Amino acid sequence: MTRSNARSPEHVASWSELEDREPAHARADGVDLVVIRDDEDVSVLYGRCLHRGVLLGDGYAEGQNLICGVHGWDYRYDTGVSEYDNSEVLEKFTAWVEKDDDAVFVDAAEVAEWAGENPQPYEEPEDPDSAGNPDSTAIRTRRRSPTPSISRNSPRRGPRGSATMDASRRLAFPVTNSPVGTTSRY
Repeated sequence: MTRSNARSPEHVASWSELEDREPAHARADGVDLVVIRDDEDVSVLYGRCLHRGVLLGDGYAEGQNLICGVHGWDYRYDTGVSEYDNSEVLEKFTAWVEKDDDAVFVDAAEVAEWAGENPQPYEEPEDPDSAGNPDSTAIRTRRRSPTPSISRNSPRRGPRGSATMDASRRLAFPVTNSPVGTTSRY
């Protein structure tokens, strides 16, 4: 797609500032987005984890997955579909790169339509630099290494691994009816 084909192109990132497979936060029409460069391609997804609403721009990429930096939920960054549970899907928005302009664009009309059907419970930040720029022209990236508590190789990373403790001990708050070795998400 190009800017001329889109209903309402909106600049969400500078191509040269996006590091390969490093999630970056952006906003369009009051919706948090996560922008991910994958070699010469770009994906723009809804930018909040479906689990607890954490900004996915603060997460990290592992293989083809975008991983939430708080509880380790995964979403393929090329589709938005969770490998763990295919019914969990982040919205993927039409996006494209115009290298001559050093710009990544998203179809803001598409984002606005989605936002109309999915009202956002998150307020716009008062300080534009506190959670992304409301003008959608600046991006925020954070280098993040997987923390040991959520790394795929860690036995404490949650129900997808070989967790040996029950969910109430994995979490910082009590959970009822959570047997040892539960396979549900926490």
